[in-house]
Amino acid sequence: MNVTWGDATDVGRVRRNNQDYLYADGRLFVVADGMGGANGGEVASKLAVEGFVSRAAGAPDGRALKSAVAGANEDVFREGQAHNELAGMGTTLVAAVVYDEPEAPRVLVLNVGDSRGYILHDSDLTQITEDHSWVGELLRAGKLSPQEAEISVSRHMLTRVVGVAGDLEPDMWEIRPRPGDKILLCSDGITNELADPEIGAVLMGGADAKSMAEELVRRAVEAGGLDNATAVVIDFGPPEPEDVPAPLQIARTELPVPRTAVPAAPVTFTRQPAFSRGPDLMQIPQPLSRSNFTKAGTVLRILAFLAALALVIGIGVYGITNYVRGSYFVGVSNNRIAIYQGRPGGLLWFAPHLVAVRNLRLSDLPSAYASELRNGVSEPSFAAASKYISNLQAQSLQFSQASPRTTSTTTTTAKSGAG
Repeated sequence: MNVTWGDATDVGRVRRNNQDYLYADGRLFVVADGMGGANGGEVASKLAVEGFVSRAAGAPDGRALKSAVAGANEDVFREGQAHNELAGMGTTLVAAVVYDEPEAPRVLVLNVGDSRGYILHDSDLTQITEDHSWVGELLRAGKLSPQEAEISVSRHMLTRVVGVAGDLEPDMWEIRPRPGDKILLCSDGITNELADPEIGAVLMGGADAKSMAEELVRRAVEAGGLDNATAVVIDFGPPEPEDVPAPLQIARTELPVPRTAVPAAPVTFTRQPAFSRGPDLMQIPQPLSRSNFTKAGTVLRILAFLAALALVIGIGVYGITNYVRGSYFVGVSNNRIAIYQGRPGGLLWFAPHLVAVRNLRLSDLPSAYASELRNGVSEPSFAAASKYISNLQAQSLQFSQASPRTTSTTTTTAKSGAG
């Protein structure tokens, strides 16, 4: 089977830089969509793709590919822990690995986040991957309709991201493509702007894989271009005349998730807590009488109780400290949308800490957002807070009917990342 491919990426009409990153070499195909701060998204997506490709280049099976994702996750996680300006960065990742086998190619597709994989088979477009997003979880649980999902302000809140936690569970599927099939990997800059029927029409009407990828990116930018747009198209050749149409078979592959040990972030105390010092040893200068022994036993029991109480209090303080430091919310600072570390309104003696101010004014948003932003919108991570603000920026653009759009130039790459 003659397999060809093409790719394209564009910064879009709103973003200042391209946080998408792609790779394609005929066997390995990867798309990542980074997030986190001014340049954290670019760093995260590049690290994740390069880390995955370097480990998956000779991967013989799905277990090795999952291990490659775990290694890429560790690369991004450690880099974010090592540099304060990259704290909380993360990225989506969707990859396809083609195994050339005697009867027909076998393709393994993996994903983390909401970058998607599709297959066009017998003129029908099918989404292979499942979005790891809050809206995606509600859709699969039947608690949200597709129409509600399209307009939900939470549709960019991800439940799984490469690089944010030490352990990661990627999803994986096995596909046996036939001549005439096409696989698409893309970031949400494509799927947020183009409906599935339009994506399918492009894949059916393109002359070659490269032109199809470029057309998808061009249409996404023209439809709004609110995010970076990236597409990789894998074409499994023209259908053979004698082929009998066969049903598409997509098998979810369940394998044990390889766990990669990631060192915990170091914790620095300004002074040593009492509970960490342990009990002091008491020196007894002379033998004790029975009455003195009883008195000493009482004293020791009291000391043991106080030590245990101090330990419980210390653990509670430590737990609350970690809980607050691991919490973020989106609020307002001098009419600018900002990200705070902590809980809205503070918790006990912990006041919220301002960590980032975005170039978005509260007055630029619909009034419906004002009240909740002044009260603080809690998010599970810095990356989730950044993604929420990205959605607010999109709302601001639509609300204020921004200045006339400018045309961006689509760039393509075949064997290197774009970012």
